[in-house]
Amino acid sequence: MLFNSYEFIIFFLPIVFITYYWIGQRLWKWGMYWIIGASLLFYGYWDIRYVPLLVLSICFNYIIGQFIVSKENSKLWLTAGLLGDFALLGYYKYTGFFLTTVNDVFGTALFSIPDIVLPLGISFFTFTQAAYLIDMYRGDAASTGFASYCEFVTIFPHLIAGPIIHHREMIPQFQSQRTYHLNYDNIAQGLTLFIFGLFKKVAIADSLAPWVNEYFARPDSLLPIEAWFAALGYSFQLYFDFSAYSEMAIGLGLMFNLRLPRNFDSPYQAANIIDFWRRWHMTLGVWVKNYLYIPLGGNRHGLPKKLRNLMVSMLLIGLWHGAGWTYVLWGGLHGLFLVINHWWRSMGNALPKIFSWPLTFCAVMVAWVFFRADSVGQALIILSTMFDIQNWAAGFSLHGPTGVRIRILIAFTLLLMFCPSAQRLVERYFKPNIKWAVMCIVFGVVSLYFFSHISDFLYFQF
Repeated sequence: MLFNSYEFIIFFLPIVFITYYWIGQRLWKWGMYWIIGASLLFYGYWDIRYVPLLVLSICFNYIIGQFIVSKENSKLWLTAGLLGDFALLGYYKYTGFFLTTVNDVFGTALFSIPDIVLPLGISFFTFTQAAYLIDMYRGDAASTGFASYCEFVTIFPHLIAGPIIHHREMIPQFQSQRTYHLNYDNIAQGLTLFIFGLFKKVAIADSLAPWVNEYFARPDSLLPIEAWFAALGYSFQLYFDFSAYSEMAIGLGLMFNLRLPRNFDSPYQAANIIDFWRRWHMTLGVWVKNYLYIPLGGNRHGLPKKLRNLMVSMLLIGLWHGAGWTYVLWGGLHGLFLVINHWWRSMGNALPKIFSWPLTFCAVMVAWVFFRADSVGQALIILSTMFDIQNWAAGFSLHGPTGVRIRILIAFTLLLMFCPSAQRLVERYFKPNIKWAVMCIVFGVVSLYFFSHISDFLYFQF
């Protein structure tokens, strides 16, 4: 079920919301059971066949966690739990990629490629539960009831595409009776953030999608200006799409008195690639830092090993996003950018922001071409066209469709350079008054106008 669908907005959300508080204010634990059942229904609406897989994963990890906390053979149980989690993720997400790569290496159809459908959200609920098991082993997580654990994994705002949540932040909220009592400030703020995210998704991201898709579908015939449109358009489409989902999820969480972690903080305002990764998909960055980068040694063993650990971490982030060499290259490029940035900083060097910001943005944009392209070859064609200096003026015009798209992209660039994120705006300036009510109504009406085509969120494929 999509946040931007009629089924969700008109039926699912109102029914779940009203019943949640009606039950929760009387018997708060039944409010917890209700939201768990509603979350499983939300997940099963996509494909009910994968609900048992999700439930099996939850039961497996909860049982493993109980064995770990018993302190008997805890390391063995942790190993078994992590192997089980990542074997499940590996089978569904990487089997086809691995077998295709083997066939390509040997130049023969050595293996037939199975038709495996990727379960929605499997990367998110796998990483969420793996972190829980590791923290149980470290002694950083206390044993909790099965219902609390189920809600932690399944709570529907985050289940499909994040943010990646952490037990230390969330489980105490699930176990608090106050969570199941009406808080009108949270509801108003959450609804505002949800509407802003809905507007970003349907009015901006989905409006950019048609011409971005058209350009990436014909890389061989692109003019240089069109190649730039493709790269810039996708950079904005992905940001508006994914940040919209995160803000809608966070807004929904607030409506249910749950504070989900921030996932975006104006990443295109970053003046270096280090800062970019502190602002983009923040919960994934924190997960990789805590459960891969630091265990590898972090920055504790000198600059060369620190740079190695950064590269390994970014390659994992690339592979986490998708089973393909384009994602591996995207992660490797960001790893290289981080290595250069940290090395440059270690030398005591710094660029003025007037130079560092466009350099950072261009580096991110170039990497997005690999992220979006169907193949490495397609990405290289688009990039070579972008930087074809001799023919750059071909097709350039400030009139007609080209001129309109130039103005749109300039407007989005200025907007993302200088304006705070929607979540920051709501946090800093929101007041439940007539002005905000009118603004929300306008954004909501405009969003409904764009509802002629309901599209998936881009991060569903990851």
